[in-house]
This record gives sequence, C-alpha cells and structure tokens, in this order.
Amino acid sequence: MHARRSILAFVLSCVGLGASLASLVDYVRIDPSFCDASGCATVRLSAWAQPLGIPMPVFGVVFFVAMIGLSFVSRRRLRMTAAIGGAVWALTLIGVQAFA
Repeated sequence: MHARRSILAFVLSCVGLGASLASLVDYVRIDPSFCDASGCATVRLSAWAQPLGIPMPVFGVVFFVAMIGLSFVSRRRLRMTAAIGGAVWALTLIGVQAFA
C-alpha cells in the first residue's frame, strides 16, 4: 500500500510539474501559448503574477520538483504536510483568480 501511495504522489507531482512548466512558458513569452483567453490570462497581468519579481509558476516548479523528491523518501508525514500546504496555496490562487 505504501508503494502505491508513493507512485501516486510521483505521478501527480509530475502532472503538476508539467502544468507549472506550461504556465512558466506563458509567463516568459510575450504571446501566451497555453493560457490565452481565460482567467489565468487575467491573473498573468495582475500584481499576483510576479511576487518579488519572480514569476509565480517558478514557485510551482520548485514545489513539484520537491514533491517528486519526497515521493522517493519514506517520510509520509513530511510529504502530507507539504501536499496540504501546496493544496491550500493552490486554492488561495484559484480564489484570487475567481474573485479578484
């Protein structure tokens, strides 16, 4: 059962990393490729897009690379804590996209 959870954590982290990399491509290009006419395009132009001058998707890339690394470590509590923190942050950003 533990091996299945590790594999699931790895797969989901790879999906998240792919999404973060796609967002990063849109942030560094002049014309977006993946997020042209949607709510994320609005967020891309907002003050939330680059806290401290760093494109927000960079934080996602770092987070998911760390989660991929944690999928190989048998520290379930650490992995769960990081996953919950990431989920809370993701929901916060979705809220900003929806309401701000």
